[in-house]
Amino acid sequence: MANQILRGIAGLALAFAVHCQPATATEVIPLSIAALTARAELIVQAKPISSTTLLDAEGRIYTKVELQVLETWKGAPPGGSMSVVLGGGLLGDRRTVVSGQVQYRIGEECVAFLIRNTRGEYLTVGLQQGKFKIELDASTGVKLAANPFVQSITNSTGIAKSAATGGGGESVPLTLELLKKEVLSNSSLK
Repeated sequence: MANQILRGIAGLALAFAVHCQPATATEVIPLSIAALTARAELIVQAKPISSTTLLDAEGRIYTKVELQVLETWKGAPPGGSMSVVLGGGLLGDRRTVVSGQVQYRIGEECVAFLIRNTRGEYLTVGLQQGKFKIELDASTGVKLAANPFVQSITNSTGIAKSAATGGGGESVPLTLELLKKEVLSNSSLK
């Protein structure tokens, strides 16, 4: 009886070991607004107007988002609207999820930090880090900018405060105006 129990436990342990994959994690080091600005070829204030999920030549699912450009802060966009591509999406019954991938929601105002890939398509710098969602503060009427890594600035210096940098001084919400000011002060277009 004891042998049967031990064999049963050993069998379960073996089955568990064979079917389990090791857990993996990726550490993301937050980029400052200055670093995002330096890496970006193009920085636009925009609104996503459409989204299409496609399959590339290698069979990978990707999403193409059409942005209506409201204002250009750095670089020269290809026109009044432009496309940004992102890995993953839902195509029929197939879904691909890319961890940390930025999400563009139709009609949501944002600021996008973009760079071109080898095919000339625009990508968002630093995945989620390169897109700031713009929301109107109902109590003040001021447009606020935030992404998962940067939501405020340090009042004493005007420098963006992120999870990585911390910072001294009082922290105040990052407004669209302050984000633009910091981008322009860090770019070649002033």
